[in-house]
Amino acid sequence: MPSGLYVTAARWDGSYNNDANSVAWENANSLSNPVYQHRLPLHAEDLTSRRIRWSPSQATMDAEILAAVSGGLGAWAFDRYLPNNTLSRGLGLYQSSSIKSQMPWCSIIEPYMFGSTGNYATEIATLVSEFQQPHHLKIGNRPVIYIYLPMLLTNWGGDNAAGRANFRTALDALRTATVNAGLGQPIIVVMMGQARDMTYYNAYAADAMTSYSVGMSEDLDCPFSVLAARAKQYWADWAALGAKVVPLVMTGWDRRPIIERPFSYDPSQIPFDGMRQYVVYPTNEELRQHFADAVAYVNNNPTICPFPLVHAYAWNEFSEGGILAPTRGDPTGSKLAAIRDTIRRA
Repeated sequence: MPSGLYVTAARWDGSYNNDANSVAWENANSLSNPVYQHRLPLHAEDLTSRRIRWSPSQATMDAEILAAVSGGLGAWAFDRYLPNNTLSRGLGLYQSSSIKSQMPWCSIIEPYMFGSTGNYATEIATLVSEFQQPHHLKIGNRPVIYIYLPMLLTNWGGDNAAGRANFRTALDALRTATVNAGLGQPIIVVMMGQARDMTYYNAYAADAMTSYSVGMSEDLDCPFSVLAARAKQYWADWAALGAKVVPLVMTGWDRRPIIERPFSYDPSQIPFDGMRQYVVYPTNEELRQHFADAVAYVNNNPTICPFPLVHAYAWNEFSEGGILAPTRGDPTGSKLAAIRDTIRRA
């Protein structure tokens, strides 16, 4: 496991199956427009000029691991789903890799994945078993876990004081079970989305705050410098609230593929409504500087940032434009090369 500062990169594995009408199938449809095919991962294949197909394998996952390692990343943070969900197939290929120990992992997990009020023992045991894996990301002996959308408490009695207390009971059970397994308490980082308040941070006794991404929906043809500045403002806002901070870094924000061809689970998106609301892709130097600023923020603010963590959006959000992974347009991984020394110096 790497030493020093750990940059975790979010993984949304919507390119690992071709099941009809699945999310990955819809993702392929959105990205099939030739205008966007420079974003495609290297395991995408052309069937026609208007339709692509995902062709993942153990070899392509192993190649991703090696690319991430060469770029200096500290861990992948997998968006988690139930085991039978097709979006879990990328994690399955990672776990079956013979070289997975080179690239640690952790979870980005919604409250429903913990179970429900009074019924969470099985899920807690599963998480602790994952924490015990030698390739799970730990700071010292404390496993890292991100809680995404901590206000979605349908399984816990709703987004109210009682629901938050019920979910806190499950998190406390996770803490106790982790310590009983011989590890330190998990480092629980809440991902607050666009909201910046302390309600869930305090209710769950979280260890730090971050976000999954920063959107720019109100801006037209937005330069990357504005997106980077907004991410940095988040860091300052979280610190001003009194939270401990895991700085978020952005690698892009351009949802035009799914604005043009929306996913069926987002009926609010009208096709082609908002096509100019995107961020211009960063130059490699802009990307390097953004990562360097986050590393410096952690190193210069040990009280605000007690954990050597930076979180990146994203490894493979191809349809949203958050991309560090090698792609058809960047097959040699020049983005990873650009940030490599900045991260390794940390």
